[in-house]
Order: sequence, then structure tokens, then C-alpha cells
Amino acid sequence: MYSFEEDRILRWLRSENVNEVLLQVPDGIKPYIGGLVNFLVENDISVFVSGSHTWGGCDIAFNEAISIGIRHIVHIGHHGPVRVANFRGIKVLFIPGYYEIDTEKVSVLLIDFLRGKYNSIGLFTTIQHYRDFKKIVNELEKQKIRVYTGKSPDPFLPRGVIIGCDPRASDYLEKDVDVIVVIAGGIFHALSIGLWRSEKKVFSLDPYILKIKDVTPSIRKILSLRLHNIINAIDKEKFIIVISTKPGQFFFSQAKKIEKMLKKHGKKVLKIITEEVRRETFINMRVNDYGYINSACPRLSIDDPEIFPGPVVNIGEAKYILGIAKIEEYSLRDCLILNI
Repeated sequence: MYSFEEDRILRWLRSENVNEVLLQVPDGIKPYIGGLVNFLVENDISVFVSGSHTWGGCDIAFNEAISIGIRHIVHIGHHGPVRVANFRGIKVLFIPGYYEIDTEKVSVLLIDFLRGKYNSIGLFTTIQHYRDFKKIVNELEKQKIRVYTGKSPDPFLPRGVIIGCDPRASDYLEKDVDVIVVIAGGIFHALSIGLWRSEKKVFSLDPYILKIKDVTPSIRKILSLRLHNIINAIDKEKFIIVISTKPGQFFFSQAKKIEKMLKKHGKKVLKIITEEVRRETFINMRVNDYGYINSACPRLSIDDPEIFPGPVVNIGEAKYILGIAKIEEYSLRDCLILNI
């Protein structure tokens, strides 16, 4: 189902003159790596598999590698690096884990969806489907559909590829389009563009179940939730600033900046630092009547706000509780912005 590029991994390990490696794989792909593990073991490579979750190219198992003295990680299923290229000399090889989809069925579904309604399309995908992306674009263009895409400023993201916290590629479409479609499982990635380009109609095309879904209702729900959190946080006198130790999610300078500004406004501040942000952390500390500033992954507040026992705002939203901006000026982009 997935391409793990076994020969490429082995060549990389041989070129590095190492015979041990830490494999890091998202939970959804873990059941399929048996063949890769056997291949490496048969070629005299000692393999450790990280049992932890990984949510993206920002979430690398550096600490696990350090604890067992391994200097090489193969990270499967995400593009990278994201905001951290090297950590304490540990090297990382990113393997996309391409998934072979039925490009003909996806193209037919998309053509039928567009015909008679939209003349031009902004098209994006995730790293798993990038290998088939150009085939789908070609099929659409054969049907005289104008297809445009863009590239994120992130040098490691290929043209047309987005991630959950980086939809900036949609800012670089060659021309304005009637609709934006994201080819990806579920709506997680389509929501990324929907939040960033809320003035556009955005759809998710799930290539696994061959369904197209309008994400507009979800965007409206998120907007309501974000405003609700900000308004409730404005009245709080005490704040917890949540800091993640994951190197790709470690926005410590921003957290310190927000702390200084909160104290200037007479707010009390408690800083909690953790690797994995979990609700149990806050519940166990019995911190009541606090607002939360999330300086870790911004999608935590968007997709899993119940993690936080009180109203939570992201780094880019902190300006509203600090009086730097008025709530009437709120933009959904602020929930993905990583600086204040």
C-alpha cells in the first residue's frame, strides 16, 4: 500500500557507515512497516521502532534516539524537516511513504464535480499523494479545466503540497481561482487552507473513499469556537503558557514575549513545559480559572480544544487578549500564525 523506498534507506545508512536506526512512523502507517523492518534486519541493520505518536515533520523522536545512543532516524509519512533540521547532531531521513491511489477514479470524480460549476481550480495535496499529483493535473487539463497551484516558502515542501500548519502555498496561486480542492484523507489538510483562505470555497477530496466534502461548515464552527475562546480569555486574570519541548514546536522566545506582555497588563502567569500536551497534565495540577496560551502546535487548539480545561488562544491570537488588536479585526489566519 505504501512505498517505503527500502533501497534508498539502506543506501543512506550505508553511506553514513551505521548499522542501527530508529524508525519513526505515524500510527496509521505502523501496521504496514513489517516488510521494511525485515528488509533492514536481513541487511544487518539493528532496528528500533518508536512507539510514540508523531503528528508531523515537526515532531521527531530526538529524545528517544538520544536515550539509546542512536544518531540516525528514518521518519516516514511526513515531509521535513519542519522548523528543525538538526538536533544535537542527530540526522534524519524523511521518507514520504507514498500511497498509490487510483488516479483515474480520482480524476473522474474531480472532473464530474467541477463540470458546469467551476471553470478554474486551485489544487493541492499531501506528501503521500504527491507522486500521483501531476497525473491528476494532466487529466484535468486534458478536459480543458484550468488548474493552478502554488508553493509554500518552506524550501522542503514541494509545489502543490501543504501541511496542517502551513497552507501558505495557497497564497501563491498563479491566478485567482473559482474553488480550491485538497486531495487528502479526511478534512484535516483542507481545513488548513480553509482557515488560511476563508474567503474561498474549499473542498476535500478523500482518495481512499472517493468522496468530496465541503469544509465550509467546519470552518464556520471553528470560527465560532475561536471567537468564543478569545472572548472568554480576555476576562481571565491568570494564564498558563503551554510550552512544548518538541524541537519543531518549541516557540520559547514567543512564549517569553507573551509572558512579559501579560505581566505588563497585570496578569499572573504560570508556565508549563511538556513534551506531549495532554489534558491530564492540567487536571492533575488542579489549575482552575486559568486562560491558556498554546505555544505548541497550533492545531491542538483548533482540532482538540478539549485538551485545555479553560479558554485557549494560540500565539497569533494572543494580541486580542493583550489589547494589541480588537476582536472585530479577527482573522482565522491568526490561529495558524506562529509569532506575535
